Amino acid sequence: SVIGAAAPAGGRPTVRADARAWSRGCVERGPAVHSAMRRAALLLLWAAAAAAARPVAWPWHAKVDIALYAEALCPYCASYLATKAESLAHDYADIARLRLVPWGNARASPNGTVVCQHGEAEVGGGEGMKGAPRSPSRAGHPDYSPQCALNRLYACLIDAEPVNWLPVVACASGRYPDVDAAFDKCARRAGVNATAARACATGKRGAALESAAMRDTDALIPAHAYVPWIVVDGLALGGAADAAGVVACAAW
Repeated sequence: SVIGAAAPAGGRPTVRADARAWSRGCVERGPAVHSAMRRAALLLLWAAAAAAARPVAWPWHAKVDIALYAEALCPYCASYLATKAESLAHDYADIARLRLVPWGNARASPNGTVVCQHGEAEVGGGEGMKGAPRSPSRAGHPDYSPQCALNRLYACLIDAEPVNWLPVVACASGRYPDVDAAFDKCARRAGVNATAARACATGKRGAALESAAMRDTDALIPAHAYVPWIVVDGLALGGAADAAGVVACAAW
């Protein structure tokens, strides 16, 4: 067996000398990726097993962090969230944790106003998020974008539902560009309280979570070049986003 002793809560298992077989299985459990990336991940993993004749014991620590930097109403983000994020989280659930940072290409001006990339014209109708007044950071601005409010809504959902947020976001993203209209229905399907999330998004907690997402995104090194932008244990994947699972295996 690859697994030696049972891992403590949130910890990584002890891997014995058959880490080579485990690593191949880990890499191959996800969707197909470029063979060069697959080989590189396997080489990193096999090097650990070959470093000593005795079994390889990896230290206990938390699961691999897969951070997805994205924004609401971005068509590329919506596509990734709707078609790839759930399978990534499911296929590597035993070794990795997927988290969403909903800020993307938004920016904060010197006066504190938050400006989002995608505006009203792109989603049609020119109205703000359903059931929500203008964001406090955009109060009085006629060019208010519902994207800022939806980013807050995602942040509040993740804060309240750290386990069940992904099915809701994936479902709503699959209805792009009618993400906001689909949110409540998707939340009900997942057994999540959409009303509480919306109340959070228009209050102080939503503003605090928005600021946290901004700081997290602004701290990226290198800075994100586009969204969705995926970082695995601090390593930005850039154009190799589809290899997130493979890289998670190597990081593990």
